[in-house]
Amino acid sequence: MAEQPTFNRRRVLELSGVGAGLAIAGCTGQVDDENGGDELDDDERRVTVPIQIDQEAIQGEAEELQSQVENEEISEEEAQEQLEELEAELADEAMGAAEEAAESLGLVIEDDIELESPQGSQIFILVSGSATGLIDFVEDESVEGLLSAETFAQIEAQQELQEQQGDEVPVEQTQ
Repeated sequence: MAEQPTFNRRRVLELSGVGAGLAIAGCTGQVDDENGGDELDDDERRVTVPIQIDQEAIQGEAEELQSQVENEEISEEEAQEQLEELEAELADEAMGAAEEAAESLGLVIEDDIELESPQGSQIFILVSGSATGLIDFVEDESVEGLLSAETFAQIEAQQELQEQQGDEVPVEQTQ
């Protein structure tokens, strides 16, 4: 059974096209000081970039591990641990590739968020630099597209909300 991707491919392409068009037009990533961000130079932009993690490698390893569990070669806990290690390794590799590509284009990675979901890990980075550099960045295989800088703030807020909800312990009512 194929797992659902974190993003609908059509939606990513749609947002990528919009993001690239806005970057060219100079409309993305302009942050005012009242939002707590630094003022960018006129030729600099700030965007959110989803990073591609090799889901095919993860799926292939998951299938192999499932086979080993069924053949009682390893336990389910060992399989889960090995799969998590592989996901972390592939996420590190993808992030390293993105960092290298960004640096070669004169871009700055300001922040990153890694989200965990049933479909796997997803990494988002907040990148600033020239519009040309950002557009060239999309050509790197680790990059899935360009999204607005506000998308990063929304993801960050959602993650903080989920963490707060996870930290809340139900209070037992006493009578």
